[in-house]
Amino acid sequence: LVRWSGGSPGLALSLADPDLWEFRGVLLAGLTAKQVDSVDLSKKLMEFVEDAGKETAALRERAQLVLRLLIDYLDDALAVSVGAPSRRSTPEDRPAVEALAHRLGPDRLVRLLERCMEADEQIDRRVQLVLTLEAVLDALGRQVA
Repeated sequence: LVRWSGGSPGLALSLADPDLWEFRGVLLAGLTAKQVDSVDLSKKLMEFVEDAGKETAALRERAQLVLRLLIDYLDDALAVSVGAPSRRSTPEDRPAVEALAHRLGPDRLVRLLERCMEADEQIDRRVQLVLTLEAVLDALGRQVA
């Protein structure tokens, strides 16, 4: 958690949710599959986010945590694609990070990172959550396919 939270105790507490890490595994498996099903991933993501409750703030916070993990994962893949070591991934994740790095290359990884950061900003600006998440996963699916 220290590695993922960048030294922020508050973020580390938010990231300590076991359901978040379980969903991260689902998301990464979906992104590294031979055929990325962005529609199915969107549904799973919305179900996971909606499990946070009815409060809009809780939904947005959970969506941003997932985006944070995704951004960090893509950042590690970008580092590997240019010959640097991954900084946050666990040893279990490294084969998937390396596979994604070789599959996409640095240019597409940068585009995906920019799209994820744009989605994070949209969530901050209160853009409709469902549309934001579906759009980012559609972009991910198109780039990975």
